[in-house]
Amino acid sequence: MKIYRHLILLVTMFCCICSSWADIPQDYYKNVNGKKKAELKSAFRNVIKTATVLDYGGGAGKTWSGFYVTDRYNGNQVRDRYSYEVFYFPSGSSAQNTSAANGMNIEHSFPKSWWGGTENQAYKDLFNLMPCEKNINSAKSNYAMGVVSNVRTNNGCTKVGTGSAGSKSCNLWEPADEWKGDFARNYFYMVTTYSNLTWKGEGLNMLQNDEWPTLQPWAYQLFLKWNRQDPVDAIEKERNEAVYGIQGNRNPFIDFPNLAEYIWGDSTDVAFNLSTASTDIPDDEYDFTAYPAAEIVSSIYSKRFDASWSKYQDGCEYTLDVYEKDSNGRKTSLNGYPVTTSGNTYRVTGVNTETTYYYKVYVYNGTQVVAQSNEVRVDFPALTPVFSVSPGRITFATTPGVASEAVAVTVNMYATAEKKFTAVVQDPYEVSDDPDADDEDWSKMITLIGSSTGTSFYVRLSAQDEGEYTGVMTLSTKGVDDCVVALLGSVDEQKPFFEDFETGSKGSYAAAEVKCAAATWWMSDALLGKDANNNIATSLRIKSTGVVEMRNDKTGGCDSLWFYAGNYNNDSGATLTVSYSLDSGQTWTELTTLQTFEGWKRYGFAIQQPGNIRLQFRGGGASGKRLNIDDIQMSNYDEETGFSGPTPNPSRNGGEVYDLSGRRVTAPHKPGIYIRNGKKIFVR
Repeated sequence: MKIYRHLILLVTMFCCICSSWADIPQDYYKNVNGKKKAELKSAFRNVIKTATVLDYGGGAGKTWSGFYVTDRYNGNQVRDRYSYEVFYFPSGSSAQNTSAANGMNIEHSFPKSWWGGTENQAYKDLFNLMPCEKNINSAKSNYAMGVVSNVRTNNGCTKVGTGSAGSKSCNLWEPADEWKGDFARNYFYMVTTYSNLTWKGEGLNMLQNDEWPTLQPWAYQLFLKWNRQDPVDAIEKERNEAVYGIQGNRNPFIDFPNLAEYIWGDSTDVAFNLSTASTDIPDDEYDFTAYPAAEIVSSIYSKRFDASWSKYQDGCEYTLDVYEKDSNGRKTSLNGYPVTTSGNTYRVTGVNTETTYYYKVYVYNGTQVVAQSNEVRVDFPALTPVFSVSPGRITFATTPGVASEAVAVTVNMYATAEKKFTAVVQDPYEVSDDPDADDEDWSKMITLIGSSTGTSFYVRLSAQDEGEYTGVMTLSTKGVDDCVVALLGSVDEQKPFFEDFETGSKGSYAAAEVKCAAATWWMSDALLGKDANNNIATSLRIKSTGVVEMRNDKTGGCDSLWFYAGNYNNDSGATLTVSYSLDSGQTWTELTTLQTFEGWKRYGFAIQQPGNIRLQFRGGGASGKRLNIDDIQMSNYDEETGFSGPTPNPSRNGGEVYDLSGRRVTAPHKPGIYIRNGKKIFVR
């Protein structure tokens, strides 16, 4: 819990700086006296229902500029109530103009789908909006808040899964203990301020369409519990004042921590009175929440975990004690503990498997303990042998008589009966510990020493005739099941570079490098996924704000480029700019911009550049819209095909001509279909 002593007591007991909380404006709540239950809720709604909200998004006068005022701390850090990751406002941010923090979204506690999607005041209300790490924001979707009993996603702060919503099971998300009271009071605010809205969809798992109670009984009973267990603290008080300064309305459930009891709880038969309502925090022993960084052991195999706890006050030092207990509950501190630290997380090392540890955090004033956390239990299980390989499927592409590019394979192993492992490949595949090894140094088997941090080697398709080649690579070590990797190779005169995105894994839009079959790609606001518009199973999906570019060169230049592209799902309005670089990505030359997409089709363009080359795909157009890209193919740069025969007649002039395999021809004398300027022409 976060139970704070009276401000004057804090001032006398601590050397750290404490800021006073602003008073509630005089007469702000003057019309709520004497009301009970439903009538009281309506009276507060009339006070707080009108707000001057910021426009939604990033930039001057918009949500992120508001967050700079309401959720900035420790200099330029963004307070994230949904994850323990560290984010910062962009350099140069101010209360007048701030763009989104990298890796974060604007999160709605009450999603707009709950009232049908209208971008109304509730959609822009800062009491409903929080900065949130992208991935957990996506995972929690538009689910109701509750206790998650079957966890699908857990980033250590927020859980997502299923649980009980009264008499039924549904999708839910659950905040960390240190934020449960905060979110409960935000939910009380939302159902009070916006009880006039008509709730729909996922929202009906928690809400009902009436003026009171608006929350279903299971929900208000749970939120009352969280409101009691995690009372109002300085962070909430300060944010309430900051939002009031921007919007002109307040959250009364922060101003009066016991107000919810008068509307839904144990005081519904008691008339509310401003003169007797509590605006302070209970005068109990100060206690704050501690938690493992991920509510699990950080690394069983490295024998460590991260002890973490909520911040007490700026400038304070914390004393962390880590200990074991015997059968009688007697404590024995771990060697080197207690320790003192100024941060609110600490990596604990030197621990053992099959052991239970505990930790608590204390704040001292001299020799007196004036604040302490709850006790956290950390169970280290017995080690399970780890033997894994990545990637689990590899695709190769090359031309006849030329070995493919080598692909790195990484093996992780720990607590196995042996440290060494063996990798065996079927013909015509080869393995080596050196990607640049001479041909005679590639073989069908390799034996290496594994490690928990990963041991890498390389596999390639040896020089072959044109055709398709399938095989497997089997990795073995004593005492565990073999790992098997599927190998698929394509030898094609027309495919010296062929990227099908079937190799590689990226399930989120967060920026990252991804190793695929033909190249390593930098992907920002892009992922690898499935959709009706792709070839085989997986394609590249890119947002209108996305950038995808090669991080290694294709040698041999490029004569012609081909790829498939189309709208993702039912999206429309996105554009795609294709560029290439001849200097390893230092400068880019725009090749084309595709403005509209009709269905799923193949596009071809002439590049005609020798040397090393890289590609870049950049989204554009309508915000939030997405495109799919697949089967990127580049032919090598070489001399024109040079068919013998007469000079083509004038009807064939006016642009470079390519056959349907993507090869440039100067004089297409054979009858057939060719491509010129992206359109079909017929030669008779």
